[in-house]
Amino acid sequence: MNDNDSPRALFVFAHPDDETILSGGTMARLAAEGAHVSLLTCTLGEEGEVIAPELRELAADRADQLGGWRIAELRSALDRLGSPRGARISQHWLAGPGRWRDSGMAAGRNTHPRAFIGGDFGEQARAAAKTIREVRPHVVVTHDPEGGYGHRDHIYANRLVVEAVKIAAAETHSEFGAPWQVKKLYWTGIGESAWRRAIKELGRRAIPDGFELVHADVAKPRRDEEITTVVDIGDYRAAKLAALAAHATQITVCHELAAFALSNKALTPVPAEEHFLLVPLRFGAVDNQDLDNRNPNSQPPADQAREDHLLTGLGFA
Repeated sequence: MNDNDSPRALFVFAHPDDETILSGGTMARLAAEGAHVSLLTCTLGEEGEVIAPELRELAADRADQLGGWRIAELRSALDRLGSPRGARISQHWLAGPGRWRDSGMAAGRNTHPRAFIGGDFGEQARAAAKTIREVRPHVVVTHDPEGGYGHRDHIYANRLVVEAVKIAAAETHSEFGAPWQVKKLYWTGIGESAWRRAIKELGRRAIPDGFELVHADVAKPRRDEEITTVVDIGDYRAAKLAALAAHATQITVCHELAAFALSNKALTPVPAEEHFLLVPLRFGAVDNQDLDNRNPNSQPPADQAREDHLLTGLGFA
């Protein structure tokens, strides 16, 4: 296949459910529009809290079987994201399923021998670069440098992806394919105005018993001027909600309110748009590995128009 036959996008996240929470609507829309959409997940999410009482024996401090269960949940979620038009989203695991383990939320270094954040960074980055060369994506999407609400696996995954993009483009490691230069790199995020508006709208509705409205600062929203790309997912919000529901050990979905909650019971809106931050990429002729990682406190150039699609400017119809 010619590299320009159809667009390809690779989403890279730390745990199962991150993909749906942060970018599920965009994944569904891209797949429905004919793009080849792939997901690279770094761990099985073994340390997640189990909210379903009948499944709590799966937890890490009990039978420690949650990771295998979440493989099936993720498969179901991706099927639901692809279902509006019968599209398929390809799943990849960093160096294979279960090679690296969820590091957990607790502060300090996870002592598990397979903890994601305790792994060999070079080995992990090369594994991610191998996937990039196999998929040959025009666009890569991952966590922001702060990891959203600060999860250490999210932060680590961001660093990993930045390094993997460099490695994939370099004239090295021919054992896992020809070099591939990603055209656009994005971080996930949400603009402050849109986030607070969504919470305000949800707050006008009747919140179900046992839940509370999420606090506005939990998501660590970005200043509006930092957001470079706003994708309309209105036609795919139902698919996103269905995919969220597939992650049943972690998420409760309130379809009538277009909202969901994690184990904290904080009801969180699912807006009809998803936001991203475009990261400047420069592969210089000198070393072919010069990537400019935007300072998260900077803002896009004044002459940069806000995008409405991840494929903007790549020449795809």
